[in-house]
Amino acid sequence: MGERAVRLDPAARTVEPAGHRRRRRPGPLPGAEGLAGVHTLRTLDDALALRAGLLRGPQRVVVLGAGFIGAEVASTARGPGLDVTVVDPVEVPQERALGRETGTVCAALHADHGVRLVHDRTAGFTGVRLAGGEVLPADTVLVGVGVRPAAGRLAGPGVRVDDGVVCDAGCAASVPRVVAVGDVARRPDPFTGRPARVEHWSTAMEQAGRAARRLLTGSPRPRSSRGTSGAGPSPPSTAGRTHPSRCCR
Repeated sequence: MGERAVRLDPAARTVEPAGHRRRRRPGPLPGAEGLAGVHTLRTLDDALALRAGLLRGPQRVVVLGAGFIGAEVASTARGPGLDVTVVDPVEVPQERALGRETGTVCAALHADHGVRLVHDRTAGFTGVRLAGGEVLPADTVLVGVGVRPAAGRLAGPGVRVDDGVVCDAGCAASVPRVVAVGDVARRPDPFTGRPARVEHWSTAMEQAGRAARRLLTGSPRPRSSRGTSGAGPSPPSTAGRTHPSRCCR
């Protein structure tokens, strides 16, 4: 339909769309809103604008955030030989999602392909000025941090919303015949048992099939989640989730 859902009526089994854009949290770079060359990547229009910026020719690219979005854009930008630096406050990129050992391997893959990784925080935008005082000259900046699920307007009678739409293992919400998939779905992790959201496109694709199965058969039949790190032309894949206190073997 090309529109976002703003209200759910479980009793009538209807979803109310609206033409306006969803609300976003304030940007992580105060004062950078609307500046040419500063991008986020949440919509098709965002992707088209970023691609146009990267195709302008030789330039310096700074990616803020070494998560899935930042890693994939960094890998893509290195393809045509652009100068790419990734900044993340976490010492090991993607440690929360992949574990320390696998995150270290992904960081090494980025480095092998010419991506510079910086462990620091941003403190402003002049190029990109880090909290430690270093200034990274930049022609294009991607802000790959600061995403929150826009699920508040879906809350209704019986619909539980808590950092996303709370679901069971089969992506079913707390009211009959309502399912959620993708970044907004918060369901029990099959390995840790804790509710979790996975902000990755491959997870949304897998969950769509699981949700459809749930609606048609009533059976959750959960599968392990998979994802890619976005490091290099042949990125490693992961199966399942890691516990924060354990390394991935």
